[in-house]
Amino acid sequence: MLTEGFGITRLDMIIGTSMGCMHSFVWGPMYPGFVRRYVPLACNAVEIAGRNRLMRQMVIDGFRNDPAYNGGNYADPADLKVGQAVAANILLMAGSNPYRMDAELPTRDRFGG
Repeated sequence: MLTEGFGITRLDMIIGTSMGCMHSFVWGPMYPGFVRRYVPLACNAVEIAGRNRLMRQMVIDGFRNDPAYNGGNYADPADLKVGQAVAANILLMAGSNPYRMDAELPTRDRFGG
């Protein structure tokens, strides 16, 4: 798209965080000489493993086990309520501060469970 759509033949720099960071690690070897400098931020060029892999698999399983998923042939993404709930809960855990959550929800009664 850059070369054909915009006529760009060379980039001076790619700055990317998270997935953009991962793309910079992919583009370097795929298009040698196209980008002069890379600034990959907030990622590592390593295989996804451990806790990160487990959380991603939980989200995938949440959607695949959603009754509306239908093997990927779902009628409307809005129907995937179970998968969306699982993904939202995983995102909450991934991005939250455990110490703050312990302070805000110190007991079962306070949690509501």
